[in-house]
Amino acid sequence: MDFKFDLKPLVNRFNALDERARYTIFGLFLVVVVGLDYFLVLRLQAGFLRKVGEGITTLSQDTARVRADAQRINDIKKGLEDMRSQLQALNNKVRPLQEIPAVLSDIARIANDSGVSIDQLVPAKEGPESLLTSGDTKYYALPIVVSAHSGYHMFGRFLNKLESGNLLFLVRGLRMETGDIPANNLAVQATLKVVLADRAEVKK
Repeated sequence: MDFKFDLKPLVNRFNALDERARYTIFGLFLVVVVGLDYFLVLRLQAGFLRKVGEGITTLSQDTARVRADAQRINDIKKGLEDMRSQLQALNNKVRPLQEIPAVLSDIARIANDSGVSIDQLVPAKEGPESLLTSGDTKYYALPIVVSAHSGYHMFGRFLNKLESGNLLFLVRGLRMETGDIPANNLAVQATLKVVLADRAEVKK
């Protein structure tokens, strides 16, 4: 069954109306068309603007995240550079194992400059203690027995000078005794564990 919509009766009825009625109907028709167009366009624009706003928010969050990550990476890089500098400074303090006589001479010289009177300065009988092996380098701790006489502050100055010099060491078994000795001339016993390196090729 075919259905045909005939506009002729509507046109005839429209033409039969007086001029004022025709203009009124035409104006209402234009208002409806313009109104529909306006609301449709406004709705499309509102949806578009909402999507744009969501995109801007996401972009801002991503940008802030990227900036935070970049700052974090810079902080990590700076931390690594600081660690490398500290490791290099420590490595520069590690003397070769072959320089044990020079190390003893430096300790004696710094003690004399600090007003510390050395009675005995010798490596411990057990010799160097193996610490670790890294690549072709072996690291050792050489215990050096120190017996001396000095004032409390003088011995502290002596240790500070050693630490600021080109030695990496630990102090173990520190004892200070007065007895009949004046307080400004204490009997001091200590063991300095000096870190040394043997950079020769490691034997398998």
